[in-house]
Amino acid sequence: MLQTANGKYKGIDISVTSTGIGGPSISIALEELLRIGSNTFIRVGTSGALQPYIDIGDLIIGTGSYRLDGASKDYVEKGYPAVASFEIVNALVQAAESLNVRYHVGLIASTDTFYVGQGRPGFNGYLPRNKENIVEDLMKLNIMAFEMESATLFTLSQIFNVRSGCVCAAIANRIKDEFSPNAGVNNASKVALEAVKLLSEWDKLKQEYNKKWFYPGLLKI
Repeated sequence: MLQTANGKYKGIDISVTSTGIGGPSISIALEELLRIGSNTFIRVGTSGALQPYIDIGDLIIGTGSYRLDGASKDYVEKGYPAVASFEIVNALVQAAESLNVRYHVGLIASTDTFYVGQGRPGFNGYLPRNKENIVEDLMKLNIMAFEMESATLFTLSQIFNVRSGCVCAAIANRIKDEFSPNAGVNNASKVALEAVKLLSEWDKLKQEYNKKWFYPGLLKI
């Protein structure tokens, strides 16, 4: 069962929804949230880092996702990009800076499976050839981390013309073989909350000056 809680953060209305694991589950949550009028989505979760410079507990802000999932392909062919809203990326960056949290910005990769899809041997050591070197291949492509939902979230958000973003805590580093459950998760939540507050402030500025998009110059008008 997916659950939603409604509340306020520093006077700003906010809802938090559990989405389950993987693209198929988040697609259901997103579809139903869209039907009740939601238009801004930030995924907060965990990830496995794929770069040696990312420490356990660091935050990863995704600008786009390598679509290794299957759910997004039900909506559009694989050539369609999965990209985050630039407003949300900027809000997450500013929030992380204001909270003095260590973070990284760039591409992430989404898979539908936790084991074989991310290069971990499955039962009895099963691992298909095309997954044997996936960690090393993605590292060379400057992909920052594995996670399981952002590709579907970004793709559907672009199709349905709503805003979405992603901030994940690096609880593992696959290159350095490190793992610490829940490391950085509280920081990811705090950054997302601050980002929502910023987006609300920026939306008011857009309305005040009759602008469709937020840009830094609006703060100086």
